[in-house]
Amino acid sequence: VDEKDIWEPAWVDAPQAHATGDIAAVGMYGPTRYRETGRKRLIEAGMQQLGRAVSVRVRSAVQSLALDRAELFSGSDASSLFVKTMAEQTSDVELTGVVVERTWQHPVTGMNYALVSIGGRNVQAAVRLVGRRVARENRDVFVPRRVDDAMRELDRVIERGLTDTR
Repeated sequence: VDEKDIWEPAWVDAPQAHATGDIAAVGMYGPTRYRETGRKRLIEAGMQQLGRAVSVRVRSAVQSLALDRAELFSGSDASSLFVKTMAEQTSDVELTGVVVERTWQHPVTGMNYALVSIGGRNVQAAVRLVGRRVARENRDVFVPRRVDDAMRELDRVIERGLTDTR
């Protein structure tokens, strides 16, 4: 059997369309002789991909805040710095409540795949804490009298960015 003759599950290429969680990703890990080690590495790879997906969502949400509510920032350089810092900081956020929905092993190549997902509400609290910390540490990016408004807007865009998926 040639590897091109094998049909992979649809979720390998379109994880979001086949997941129950708000944010989904596919982890991949090469063939291994040791089943448990392979499964552990596969789930780790899925978690890394999920972390990247969360970071992309946060970056997008914060960029929309910077564009839509430019009056909250002390300048375009300040808003760019804030977007960059938020994206960097949220890429390392610890995700809890991750679900491994499906796994599949390619019968010819031995490559392993895992569909992992997380509910948007599960990740919101952690991302919100990071956002508030970054905002506090970089207060000078906001117009001084608008810091509280900026914090409320940040909470709003993070919530929307992590739960509006379909």
